[in-house]
Amino acid sequence: MVFTLPGARRVSSVKRGPNSKPSNLSSRAASPAAAKSRRQTFLLVATMLILALLFTVAISGRRHTLTLRKEEKEVSSAEDAPDRIEFDAAFCANANAIQICSHQIINAPPTGRIGPQATSEPPPDGSSYALEALFQAGITCFDIDVMTLKDGTLLAAHPTRFTARVGNKKKVEDYTLAEARKAGADEVGFPILKDTLGNFATLRRKSKGEPFYSKDTKGGASSGGIPALQGPLLNIDLKGPNLTKQHLKEIEDLLKKRHITDNVALCATALDDGEEGPGIDMLEAFGNAEQHSTVFGLVLRDLVEKDRDVDRIKGILDKYTGIKTFVPSYKFSSDFFSDLSKQKLPVTAWTVDDEAGLIDAVQKGLSAVISNHPIQLRKKLFRIQRQECGNELV
Repeated sequence: MVFTLPGARRVSSVKRGPNSKPSNLSSRAASPAAAKSRRQTFLLVATMLILALLFTVAISGRRHTLTLRKEEKEVSSAEDAPDRIEFDAAFCANANAIQICSHQIINAPPTGRIGPQATSEPPPDGSSYALEALFQAGITCFDIDVMTLKDGTLLAAHPTRFTARVGNKKKVEDYTLAEARKAGADEVGFPILKDTLGNFATLRRKSKGEPFYSKDTKGGASSGGIPALQGPLLNIDLKGPNLTKQHLKEIEDLLKKRHITDNVALCATALDDGEEGPGIDMLEAFGNAEQHSTVFGLVLRDLVEKDRDVDRIKGILDKYTGIKTFVPSYKFSSDFFSDLSKQKLPVTAWTVDDEAGLIDAVQKGLSAVISNHPIQLRKKLFRIQRQECGNELV
């Protein structure tokens, strides 16, 4: 007789005699296989439980990390954001008037070509190619630094960027032009000022931009009365102990030759006794508007106590009549900028690279901000103009 159980093997019954004993041969043979099967099952289940536990711990840890990152982001955003943002008519008037300027002519967008060579790479920082690429992208306001080398060469480069290229074996002002070139400061990314001014002048002519500093700058488009900037502009921040009045005369002659005197401002701080570096005092011989046409910009530093003294600033303006623009840190208080606006001069503040800083500058009614990432910041400005101010033309 044959019995078949569900899930069991088919087993045949054997007729046994009345004196026969059950055979244990089959059960003894099956025992090792069954034991091995049970061990394998146990190991499989245990492995699955361990993996499940590890997966649960990993997910829990990731959720905790994401939560922390979210909290950190919220805290960071709260710290970066202005206390109160009112996208009212005054704010939007400022947003539509403010300009974005390039700092050091860096982080220009790729144009598909660098000179005669086709490439997807962005143009080298500080180069004429970067200047043109930024100009084509709508950035027509620039702030550059000029170093005076040991041999008197005026180099259009920031000392930090220069040192990053050549190393810090000696001070910037101790290099001659030949030594700088040999150390790696090539003529493309570290051009002499004469070449940079020539390239800027060419772009200004092509853009048909109007002279700005020759105009009456009284009035202003911002809600606070600070004049708006117009046309291609170039601020030159003078650096280095080697700078002399002869160099200033050389720069003035270059500006006149290129017909860009009214689009360029030479910028310096007001130094006290004992402070090193070129200052507004060096520009005294050029400060009289009746004698010279060169425009000067007064650099103001938020971490320097005397630069916060508005009465001192008024005294400087009275002494140096050639000052036609302010170049302060944007981190000065709103009250400071409110007092500064009474001078009715354009204000180009440095250095703004994020949306929180941009909104702060717009609220303060500044003429322009200087940025290391002007293209990205300009996109943020366009978004604010569209979404918050309803300007569909940008």
